[in-house]
Amino acid sequence: MKRKPFLTSGKIPLLLYISIFASAVAFVSAFFSTLAYDIRAKWMYDLEVRHHLDLLAVRVASQLANPMAMGDRAVIESILNNQVAKDFTVNNAMIILEDGSVYYELAESDGSKRNHVSGRSQGEIVARRPIEFKSGLAYGAVVATEKTGELILISEKKYMFERERVGNVAAFAAGLSDSVAEAAEAGDFLRAREMIENMTRSDSNIIYTQMLRDDGTVLLNSERGGSETRARALEGQIKCDEICAKALEVSPRKPVAIQSIAGPDGEPALDIATPVMRRGNRIAILRTGYSLKDLIAERRRTKLLIAAMTFIFIVIGGIISVLMAARISYPIRHMSKVAKRIGEGELDQAVDVRSGGRETFELGQAFNQMIAGLKERQFIKDTFSRYVTSQVAEQLLKNPESVALGGVKHEVTVLFSDIRGFTELSEKLSPEEVVSQLNEYFSEMVDVIFKYEGTLDKFVGDAIMAVFGAPFKRPDDPERAVRTAVEMQDRLRKLNARWISEGRNPLGIGIGINTGDAIAGNIGDIRRMEYTVIGYNVNMASRMENLTKKYSIQIIISDNTYQKVRDIVKVNRMDPVDIKGSPVPVQVYEVVGLV
Repeated sequence: MKRKPFLTSGKIPLLLYISIFASAVAFVSAFFSTLAYDIRAKWMYDLEVRHHLDLLAVRVASQLANPMAMGDRAVIESILNNQVAKDFTVNNAMIILEDGSVYYELAESDGSKRNHVSGRSQGEIVARRPIEFKSGLAYGAVVATEKTGELILISEKKYMFERERVGNVAAFAAGLSDSVAEAAEAGDFLRAREMIENMTRSDSNIIYTQMLRDDGTVLLNSERGGSETRARALEGQIKCDEICAKALEVSPRKPVAIQSIAGPDGEPALDIATPVMRRGNRIAILRTGYSLKDLIAERRRTKLLIAAMTFIFIVIGGIISVLMAARISYPIRHMSKVAKRIGEGELDQAVDVRSGGRETFELGQAFNQMIAGLKERQFIKDTFSRYVTSQVAEQLLKNPESVALGGVKHEVTVLFSDIRGFTELSEKLSPEEVVSQLNEYFSEMVDVIFKYEGTLDKFVGDAIMAVFGAPFKRPDDPERAVRTAVEMQDRLRKLNARWISEGRNPLGIGIGINTGDAIAGNIGDIRRMEYTVIGYNVNMASRMENLTKKYSIQIIISDNTYQKVRDIVKVNRMDPVDIKGSPVPVQVYEVVGLV
């Protein structure tokens, strides 16, 4: 006996392989996308660290120049402790003399910063950057301090921070205020300007710096890339807008105010205000404008990179999916062709599935079983066309056990409606006009019956018979019937308004409703049967409808129906009437509306 191939024997779930493979592809895609983002984000963070160290080194080095020249180690230590040791991005700071010896090291003076430099000590010759650390390569920022040595700020690689740049710029602005405090107190704004320009020269994102007096007077104004004459023309003037007013609120208790503004090119930017303090008093306010254009551009490039990589992986996954789909497409195409022929009524079909995995194999077997079932059930479709309307047929197909096709006694609510004077009207119109108007009318009325889940029993000329409670019974069938009648009259009023506007004749209808037991079953001949309800109470509903003509009213219901819907309807109680088939007068009610 010839063995079937392992993967096509129908015993191995090929879709399981596909699922596992697709999951693996998705995992790899997600992994590499995340990895790419992580690498890019870390690279951006490293740039931010370098940028911050450059700014900090320039500012601190300018303060160290005089103490270094005088050899005042106490002042040097104080500056480094106040300006550097509190900065969380800095792990160590060293001053290296021209001969390469370590003149001062923060890690040797501050216990919290120890053990970052491996085997170093003061006076030892050290190599220039990069400096090796136990925890890995760190970054150093170097700046000359009037030929007396170099200041090196060292930061190890750390975790990323979402708002690193804003914090760094705010810290820089605060340090800038401290640096110019002495010159501002002395009124030496020329020196303050020179210090500010020297300290901000290395950062192209700084748009402007402005020193203000408490009343908003501009003491010093420097603009990047603008006219120096125009910038200095503002000095001595009070030019204070809403942003400026907020900036004037900074104090020792509120040491920084950061506001969003638009840069020169309309790009997002920040206005950062810090107080210039001297001996505990605020002597001025320093404003720094900082553009976020470079940071936003870098973020945009990162997002584009991630999007591009994601797109590439999606394309790869799509190609793989197409190849895998081709593996199982043949049996599916084969079954699709067979299904099409079955849909055309050719039931003498069968599918032959020998590949595609266990699931496809089982699908083929189920398909063949379905074909056999369709052959056995074909006669049911023919029977349905004789027995019931499409609405009832649909219910029977969904739940065939819920309906007995023999005669069964049900409590039902029967609704009859009839058009008033339609015979006379039809004589005045052409056949086309009669059919057109009648079809419009029937369409609206049947729509209402189906809305309340009634069964459309039959059309008798221009009359409609609807049943609520057969073949499926609901506890509120009488209420559904009454609501149907009221809405039928409402719909007809709207139709009449449109017909009148079109120059056509309006219609009027009368509706009769009765509730009671009736026989529901199949009436007719073997060649043509109809599912309907018959009996005394059905006839009573028809006679209720006839009463509407006699009394010229729209809706009449019997006492049986009224007792079941009395809480939801407004009625006019009428005198009992003699009705054919009833031994006693029958109490009836005119429905005038719903509660």
